[in-house]
Amino acid sequence: MKVIINTIPLLTPKTGIGYYISNLCRHLELYEELSITPTYKPMGRFVAITLKTVSSPLKKTLKDKYPQRMAEILFDIAMSPFSISSKLKLRKIDIKDFDLYHDPCHSIIKEFKDIPRIVDIHDLAAIKYPEWVNPNYRKQMEKDLEDLLSSNRIIVKSQYIKNELVNDFGIDPSIIDVIPNALGSSYHVIGEKLGKREKLGKLIKKDYLLFTGTIEPRKNLETLFKAFRIIRNKYDLDLIVAGGFGWRFEEIITIPQELGIERNVMFTGYTSEKDLSLLYNYAKLFILPSLYEGFGIPPLEAMACGTPVIASNASAIPEVVGDAALLFNPHDHEELAHLIDKVLSSEELAANLREKGLERVKLFSWSKTAEITVQTYKKTLEN
Repeated sequence: MKVIINTIPLLTPKTGIGYYISNLCRHLELYEELSITPTYKPMGRFVAITLKTVSSPLKKTLKDKYPQRMAEILFDIAMSPFSISSKLKLRKIDIKDFDLYHDPCHSIIKEFKDIPRIVDIHDLAAIKYPEWVNPNYRKQMEKDLEDLLSSNRIIVKSQYIKNELVNDFGIDPSIIDVIPNALGSSYHVIGEKLGKREKLGKLIKKDYLLFTGTIEPRKNLETLFKAFRIIRNKYDLDLIVAGGFGWRFEEIITIPQELGIERNVMFTGYTSEKDLSLLYNYAKLFILPSLYEGFGIPPLEAMACGTPVIASNASAIPEVVGDAALLFNPHDHEELAHLIDKVLSSEELAANLREKGLERVKLFSWSKTAEITVQTYKKTLEN
């Protein structure tokens, strides 16, 4: 079975979808009956990262005046030599040689539209909550939505998103497969946790609470900041926010100053898996206050590192964490502060959450995700 997978997120530093594609492809390659072809050659990563290095400071400087569409056109031109699509245009390969097209990027590459296709719909935030997402991303997903929803099969990460597709968009539930995400091998408990805290250098000055994820509106960091303001003095804590700066990050990172807690809040920017694992291991608590997630891997990463988790009770998050985390209303910062206090003041409760978390993560593995994905490939070609 010859499968084309859209791998464009692997060309730049990986975030959620990039990690998903990377881990999935690595495990799919173990199946002898599969031949996996990425849409871009790995060599293109160097060019893509160079372009991003140039464009990132321009985006921060120009903000709304940044010529997004022109930048996308120039990116496509620069990446063309590394693309399967360009080979199709030059007739160096025939699309009929492939059995299946899998797009995990909320997009459809037009050259591959006429072969059986599977798409991942990670979440529907761009359609249901447009105020939370980058307008350019929203427009792109709106443009591709009809093609996405008319695919042969759809992969979602949670029953929550499947229910949204069925109830809000009228999709036949029989073509939707729920295939959960998993977490990378980097996330595990550091043996004895002695001496290795120093590897985080100047970042750690005292005990801290942790959030990881892209800094953007739907992550609901204002609720976390307000809860932290209530609790920080009682426990002499810092708050570390580890993640890339996403859409409308400028107004979010000023909130700690407005609340008078800026000295105790640290933004690390994009953080590697290795450093994230250390941050998880030494955190007193991991907190995910998101308003909407199609799955939510960070709580599982924290659990795998033996860290207690508090998460919002919104969207797919309760489905992912089960009874291994404390849940709160994401609009109630006082409830969150109360739960933080509850865990920090009870070693018994913290230990119970650690134990449940370590058991919970055993339910998720990339090998299982790959196995179910292969079954979805086969079902697509059988129908």
